[in-house]
Formats: sequence, structure tokens, C-alpha cells
Amino acid sequence: LKSIRDSGEQDDDHQASSSISSPKDGRRTERQIKQLSYVMVHDVEDLLKSSDTAPEAPARALANIERLEQLYDDTDDEAYQAQMGDLVSSLVRAYAKSGVKGHARLAEETFRDMKSRGLAPSVATACAVI
Repeated sequence: LKSIRDSGEQDDDHQASSSISSPKDGRRTERQIKQLSYVMVHDVEDLLKSSDTAPEAPARALANIERLEQLYDDTDDEAYQAQMGDLVSSLVRAYAKSGVKGHARLAEETFRDMKSRGLAPSVATACAVI
């Protein structure tokens, strides 16, 4: 998802998901991976609830995507890749709802990129782009 990463800002200062620690052997169960993805998505959604923090949401979504990609690269566990659709959907919604000039275009581009990669957008994601 390099094109997604290159299309927006990044915020390395904070990731709410950092509170979910990695096991000592670097392996998580599929349930733990789904839980991690859930926390990452809802972290972005929480930022979108306030006009003060909404502009920060795309950077947080990008940081979450990078973290999941790094976990996949480190472990080769396909369960991380299976969660990518949810995280990219949160990025599309973050761009669409951030209120930042130019982010609506990025939402559309990311949505098209998501579909071309075979990631299924949710109804909420499709509506956010409209």
C-alpha cells in the first residue's frame, strides 16, 4: 500500500494500538490480531467524532496501516493481511471526514486503489466517499 502511504501525512508520535503489546515470540492468535485491528479502526473513528481532532485521523490511520504491514512483514502471518481492508476503509473515511482541503480527493483515490487491490469496502466507506 505504498501509494496510500505516499498520498498523505503521517504521524509517528502516537498509536492507540501501542497499548496492545506483542507476545514474546512475536506471534498473536487470529483473535488477538482481529482485536488489534478493531482497536486501530476505532481509534481513528474516535478522532473523527470531534472537529478538533478529525484532521489528525488520516495520519493516525496511515500509522496504523504501517504498523499492520510491519507486523505482517515480521511474521508472515496472513491474518494481518486479512485485516487490511478494515484499516484501509478507516483511512478512506478519515480522509472523507477530516475537513482538510484536498482530503476528499485522497479519499476517492484511496477508495479506487482499495477496490483495485481486491479489498472490499464497507457500505459506510462507500457512503463516506459519496
